[in-house]
Amino acid sequence: MTQNPQQPDDSQPRPMPPDYPAASGPQQPYGSQPPYGSQTPYGSQQPYGSQPPYGPPQSYSVSHSANGPAADRALFNSQLLPPQAFGTGSEGFWQPSPSDRSAAVWTHIGSILLGWLLPLILFLVKKDESPYVREHARQSLNFELTLFPIFFIGSIFTHTGVGLLILLAAAIVDIIFHVNGAIAANRGQGYRIPLAISMIK
Repeated sequence: MTQNPQQPDDSQPRPMPPDYPAASGPQQPYGSQPPYGSQTPYGSQQPYGSQPPYGPPQSYSVSHSANGPAADRALFNSQLLPPQAFGTGSEGFWQPSPSDRSAAVWTHIGSILLGWLLPLILFLVKKDESPYVREHARQSLNFELTLFPIFFIGSIFTHTGVGLLILLAAAIVDIIFHVNGAIAANRGQGYRIPLAISMIK
């Protein structure tokens, strides 16, 4: 038994595909897209540290005058000076001018030559002007005042060998500490003289 396939009837209308709305705007053709290598690499992004800070930047630098660090009145008070104001590395704390270094050197050299007279003069002249010179003059003056009774006792007994030994020992100690102080002053460092009684604050 032969089966004849049923032929489609062309006389009936065929269903039309749905009319989809056109996409808004022209679409970018595939060939015009940027290649993969031209994209911004990850490493070229702005690093975290270079981002602008929130709010106006603050400045933490200490202002200095022509005669060294002057804006802080605490530098003129010897009792408020921190340990880093003395010894090696204290140049960054004081940052003295060349003229202040020279004046601080003379507070020690003058003590060797004239005793307490020159450091007293420099202390009175610079005590409200330069904290660096003030501190060196104060150290020199306190040390000379500390040695004064020793020199006085030694001068009383100069007719004996004991008095001469006292004067010689006091003079050697005086020269050694003041030479060290002059070297530190020339380097821009603070210097605390050992054995000096802090009579002048």
